Amino acid sequence: MLDDSAQIYFGVIIHGSGRVWVDDVTLETTGQVRVDAPEPARPLSDTGLANLVAFAKVFGYARHFNPSDQVAAADWETIAAEGARLAEEAVNRQELAERIQSVFNPIAPTIRIYPEGSRPELPAELRPASRNGLRVVRWRHYGVRIGADSPSYQSTREWAVLSGGQLPAGWIDPAEPFDAAIGSGLRVQVPLTLYGEDYGTRPWGPLPSSDDLYIRGATNRGTRLAAVIIAWNAIQHFYPYFDVIDVDWHAELAKALKAAAADATVQDFQKTLRRFWASLKDGHGSVSAVEGFPAVPLVWDWVENQLVVTRVKQDQQSGIQRGDRVVSIDGKSAEAAIAEIEALTSGATPQWIRWRAQAELAYCTASTRRMRLEIEPFAQPGTRRSIELACGTDYDWSEPRPEMVAELEPGIFYIDIGRITDADWRAALPSLTLARGIVFDLRGYPRTSSYLNHFAADGVIDSAQWHIPTPEKPDRADLSFYHPPGWNLKPVEPYLRAKKVFLTDGRAISFAESVMGIVEAYKFADIVGSATAGTNGNVNTFSVPGGFRLVFTGMKVLKHDGSRHHGVGIAPTIPLPRTRAGVAAGRDEVLLRGIEAAKQP
Repeated sequence: MLDDSAQIYFGVIIHGSGRVWVDDVTLETTGQVRVDAPEPARPLSDTGLANLVAFAKVFGYARHFNPSDQVAAADWETIAAEGARLAEEAVNRQELAERIQSVFNPIAPTIRIYPEGSRPELPAELRPASRNGLRVVRWRHYGVRIGADSPSYQSTREWAVLSGGQLPAGWIDPAEPFDAAIGSGLRVQVPLTLYGEDYGTRPWGPLPSSDDLYIRGATNRGTRLAAVIIAWNAIQHFYPYFDVIDVDWHAELAKALKAAAADATVQDFQKTLRRFWASLKDGHGSVSAVEGFPAVPLVWDWVENQLVVTRVKQDQQSGIQRGDRVVSIDGKSAEAAIAEIEALTSGATPQWIRWRAQAELAYCTASTRRMRLEIEPFAQPGTRRSIELACGTDYDWSEPRPEMVAELEPGIFYIDIGRITDADWRAALPSLTLARGIVFDLRGYPRTSSYLNHFAADGVIDSAQWHIPTPEKPDRADLSFYHPPGWNLKPVEPYLRAKKVFLTDGRAISFAESVMGIVEAYKFADIVGSATAGTNGNVNTFSVPGGFRLVFTGMKVLKHDGSRHHGVGIAPTIPLPRTRAGVAAGRDEVLLRGIEAAKQP
C-alpha cells in the first residue's frame, strides 16, 4: 500500500501534560496490507437471507462459547466476511450445512452442523476412553470483551485440572454440547467445554496465523454483512436488558442483513447500523459517525411541542431571537426532520432520544455549510421569516447559567455539577456549611460526586445495584450475573445541613443517574425539572469491519430497592416543563423553581 510513497511521516500525540521520548525506531515488513475492493450492492434472495441467518448464529456460538485454541487465536472479521459470502450462495440445506461446517472445521473442529432429526455421533475428543492427565477449558465471560476498547469487561479462557478423572464442580460436561436450531432445517452442536493437554485443546491442530493487515471498507458488500453478524452476536449473548425491552432481535438481524446487502453507499450503511442499534432502546447505544458535520450557531429545545431557539451564539447577527419557533429546516418541517433522526437514535426513554436528536438536528450539510430556517418570531406570532445561517465547528450545546459556584441570594447557593471539579468543591465547602439552601444543577453530566459524602451525618451511602452478565451458555440460557460492589460513600465532615435541591432533566445519563439514584433513594433533596435518561451502567465498546465503532450498555443497573431503572430513570419530585415565554424572556424557570424550593424549610 506504501510502495508508491515518496515520504512517510511518524509522530506522537500526547493528551494532557507530560513528556514523551522516542528513540531507536525500527521499521520491519511483517506482511501484506490487503484492502477490500468495492463490491456492488445487490439484494438478498430469501434463500440467501436464511443462509446468512444460520451462519450468523453458528458464528456467535463458535466465537464466544467454544473454547478451542484456534477460536481464541482466530481472525473473526475475516471469518465473518468470507463465511458470509460462502454461506449465502448455498442452494439447499445439505450444501448450506457443508459450507458452514467447512468454515468452522479448522477453528472449532468439534462443532457439528446437522439436519433436524439426524443427531450426529459425538466427536471422540468429547468422550475420551481415559481422562487421566487431561485438563478442561471453558470461556469465562465478565460481560464480553471484543477487541481492546472495553477494559470494564473481560472474556478469558479458564483451565482446570481433573481430579480423579472427574470434572470440577459446576463445569459442563464436554459430552453434553449446547444444541440449537439455526434455521433452514438445520441444527448445531457446540461443545462449551473441551479437553486438552499442556500443548493445547483436543483435537490438536495448528493455530491460524497471518501477518497480513486487512483494511475493510464499507463499500464492500461482504464487509457490511460481516459487520452486522459481529454486532448482532455481541448483543444476542451479552446485552443485559432483553427482559425489559420490546424487541425481536432475530427479526432485527434479518432486517439489518437485507439492508446491508443492498446499501449503495457508506452513508446508507451507517443508517442501517444506526437503525439496527436503535431497536435496542439503549441510551448508551451509538454508532460512530462516518464524518464530522458543521453545526448551526444555535441551541434549541422542544418546548410546548415546538422546536424553540433557546440560545443564539454571540458572534452571530442572524435576526433570530430566543423564543423563536423553528418551523422548518432546509425546507423540511421541524417535526419531520426530528422524526427522521429519532428513528436512527437509540434510547431507553423518549426524553433522551429527543435530546440526542435535537443536537444532531443542528448539523448542517457538509458541502454547503449553510442552513436555511423558516421561523415564527416569538414577538410576531402567526408570521413567518426565512433565515439562512452559516455553520461552523462550535458544538457547544450549553445555555446561560450562573457561575459554577454562586450565592444567588443571601444564604442560597448554586453549584453546577457539570462544571465543578473536586478542587472547586473543596474551595466552596466552607461557605456551603453556612448555607440555608443549596441548588445542585445536574442538567447534564457531572465531573465529580464528592458532595455526596457530605449529605449524611453518619452511615455509609450505597449506590444502586450493579449486575454484570456472566453467561456460560449461548442465547442467555440460564443467564447468571455477577454483583460487583457499588459505591460505598463514607460520611465526610462537614455535614451539610442546608436544604438541598437538585435540578435535572433528560440529559442526565449514566454517571449522572448514579448520583440522582442516590439522591432519590436516600431522599436527600427535592428534585426539580423532568425525568432523567433512564440508562445507567458501564458501556461496552467494540469495532466492526468497515470502520464503525459501536457502543452498548454492558451491565444491568437496578434501583436501590431492586426495581427497574432502565427506561424509567429518576422522576422529579417537582415536575416543571419549560415554557416558550420563559425562554423568550431569558428566564431559567427550572432554576427559579429550585431556588424557591431551597428557601423552604
